[in-house]
Amino acid sequence: MPRKRMIDPQIWTSEDFGTLSDLAQVYFIGMISNCDDEGRFKGSAAFLKATVRPYSADTLEAVEGVKAEIADKGMVKLYHVENVEFAELPSFGEFQYIQRPKASKFPGPGEADADPLPGYEIAI
Repeated sequence: MPRKRMIDPQIWTSEDFGTLSDLAQVYFIGMISNCDDEGRFKGSAAFLKATVRPYSADTLEAVEGVKAEIADKGMVKLYHVENVEFAELPSFGEFQYIQRPKASKFPGPGEADADPLPGYEIAI
């Protein structure tokens, strides 16, 4: 269950964030808003579109491109476990203070399948 999240004001002057496309910036903020207390969430394009911009005309191909754009900057780690797509925000804990953290119901990158899907990395 997503909780209230804070957006650090420094994000607006971050080179990584600032050089993302406008659509990628929106999805990245949406990732922050919708992840669990460990910075994890379902990583499929369908899930992201449904939770971040459900009423938009964004195609799943466009969302896949946005995911790749954000991942290329190291701002999200994409991985799969038993052929299910997941994602984790590596710096989530640096910017969020969770008062009563709950353990993630999603597997972490350390549990990623050894044979990654195209566009995904093996998380070590």
